[in-house]
Amino acid sequence: MIEQQLIQKLTELRNLPGETEWVEFKSATEDHSFEKIGKYFSALSNEANLKNQDFGWLVFGVNDSHNIVGTNYRNNPNSLHSLKQDIALHINNNITFIETHELNLPEGRVILFQIPRAQQGIPISWKGHFYRRDGESLVPLNPVEFDQIRNQSRILDYSAQICNDASLYDLSDSAISIFRSLWFEKSNNRNILNCSLEQLLSDAEFLIDNKLNYAAIILLGTKEALSRYLPNAEIIFEYRNSETDIRNQFRENYKIGFLGILDKLWDLVNARNGMDHLQEKFVFKDILYFDKEVIREAILNAVCHRDYQSPVSVFIRQFPNLDKPEPNCSWSAVNSMQVGMIFMNQ
Repeated sequence: MIEQQLIQKLTELRNLPGETEWVEFKSATEDHSFEKIGKYFSALSNEANLKNQDFGWLVFGVNDSHNIVGTNYRNNPNSLHSLKQDIALHINNNITFIETHELNLPEGRVILFQIPRAQQGIPISWKGHFYRRDGESLVPLNPVEFDQIRNQSRILDYSAQICNDASLYDLSDSAISIFRSLWFEKSNNRNILNCSLEQLLSDAEFLIDNKLNYAAIILLGTKEALSRYLPNAEIIFEYRNSETDIRNQFRENYKIGFLGILDKLWDLVNARNGMDHLQEKFVFKDILYFDKEVIREAILNAVCHRDYQSPVSVFIRQFPNLDKPEPNCSWSAVNSMQVGMIFMNQ
């Protein structure tokens, strides 16, 4: 989020009723218990799920009356950043804050900890214990609420759900143009090229009752829209000299509507592509190690089958196979509900 969006979000949170279970304000003028932060992470994540919110929020530098008082909690940026890793060590599935946002306002410094909602079917625990809010107290998640989360269907299509705050301004013009062209190429229906944007989105079931769903943001969203509504929807391309290397020789991060980067992702792979020369009788044929359509299909699978409520990015990792004297063009796509990852040897 950019600073203006953070200020707007802080204002929205401060205007909420005091009994809002998925938001907690703490003065934390100097320090705050690490143990309490972990328990709040569990409680706010579970409450966000139960109250159908995208995120929970823990806010430091704001008191119980919602007045900004400022905080000196972990003033060192490295110390504040390390909190994400420290928390992940004790949360099931190593989940942690989506982001820790800092605002330096005239009234004082404010930290907004953005907490992912518990995934469908998976309550969030801190050191093996599941928490919820009860007024101002942190208490164990009761059996009814525990089962309510556990029994949620993971088959539900998250991309079809409405993104309540999104508008047409959150969509990329270039991605929309690509979408029109691809759909026309498939259907040969000229109305697709000439119809209004609203009609196009409605026909594609991206616009439901004049509201955009998450599928529209995933495929057509601007960089700002992805950062605001789906901050985990990131695709990371890495090139390494070998599978065992820790350091990347090249890395590119994308957080933008997928249709806007599909060709760019292929270009990154193809820039490091190789070619084999196969002889058939008197004719030599040039065969690329990586075929464009095959790689695009693997990338599409990784993007389509990932869990967009999970704080795990999609990784595309490419590396040469240096252990074999001849090129090996095998690759495998690994997709799960938590992560899409593509490994490619050339």
